[in-house]
Amino acid sequence: MQYLSSVFTDMEIKNGKAYCQGNYTTFKDVKVTLTVTLQKSPLNVTLDSYWINVPGASWSQTWTGAGQNIISENKGDLAHYYYYRTETTATVFNGSVPLESVVVHSETSYYGG
Repeated sequence: MQYLSSVFTDMEIKNGKAYCQGNYTTFKDVKVTLTVTLQKSPLNVTLDSYWINVPGASWSQTWTGAGQNIISENKGDLAHYYYYRTETTATVFNGSVPLESVVVHSETSYYGG
């Protein structure tokens, strides 16, 4: 990574809610858009084609400057019998031109009946 020092995401399910977090760190004076999306899959696999975005469970924010920034959100009313994970994307921009984009995924959690 040239502009970003780290990108991290995490998710846990408690009492039928998914608590989602994504963050990044940069030591450069750049504009970064961070997007955290909750995804679900009927199978516990790493292939992206098996995962779909959960409606109403994507959050995005943009910051400018060096430092660490975090998105922390939650989503209730989860569908039963699915595996869940977060996908977090951090994209560095020069104006409107993307310079670097990093995508990370959390560990998966199963939500049963």
